[in-house]
Amino acid sequence: MVSPDEDQSRVAELEARVERLERILSERSDLLQAITEQLCDRDLTTLSRLCAGLSPLPRPGIGLIGWRESTELVPAQVPEAMSELWDSIRPAPATSDRG
Repeated sequence: MVSPDEDQSRVAELEARVERLERILSERSDLLQAITEQLCDRDLTTLSRLCAGLSPLPRPGIGLIGWRESTELVPAQVPEAMSELWDSIRPAPATSDRG
């Protein structure tokens, strides 16, 4: 049979452990809030996937990063843009170990 002193000791030990875990959780929550305020949606998704043990989503060859709007007409690189668009939706080639 367990004595009341042992029970009290165990309760105090568990309360200290819970307090420590709550402090760690609060610190992690503060860190995650700071990160989410600084990262763009794409980077936040990538970070979330990596933390969950998943691979990051592939970055498309085209996008709006670096896009600058202008009213000036410039020559378009249509063949390159079309190729990148088709590559972005084409499934990756399957790899096999058969030789």
